[in-house]
Amino acid sequence: MMQFDEYHITPDEDYPSFVYEKGLGCLKGFGIEPHYQASRIQKESMQLVIKEKQKDVYGIYEKGGIIIDQGNMIMFGKVDIMEAEDTKL
Repeated sequence: MMQFDEYHITPDEDYPSFVYEKGLGCLKGFGIEPHYQASRIQKESMQLVIKEKQKDVYGIYEKGGIIIDQGNMIMFGKVDIMEAEDTKL
C-alpha cells in the first residue's frame, strides 16, 4: 500500500475509521483492498474510493497478489476487481 501515491485504509479492529493516507508515489491509477474477504465494509470502502477517486480497486485475497512490471499488471491467485464503472456492491 505504501507504494501508492495515495491509498485508503478500511475500518477494522486495528483502524476505527476509513481514511486516505499518502504513500511513496511509486504506483498510481488504481487502488487495492488487501486481505480481501469480500465483506460488506470492504466492498463499501472500495465503492467509496471509486466514487471519490474514479479509479478501479482490486480486492487481493490472502492467496492472491499483483505485480507491476514495467507498467504491466500481472495478477495471480485470487483477486477481485471492482471497476470504476461498476456501481454494484
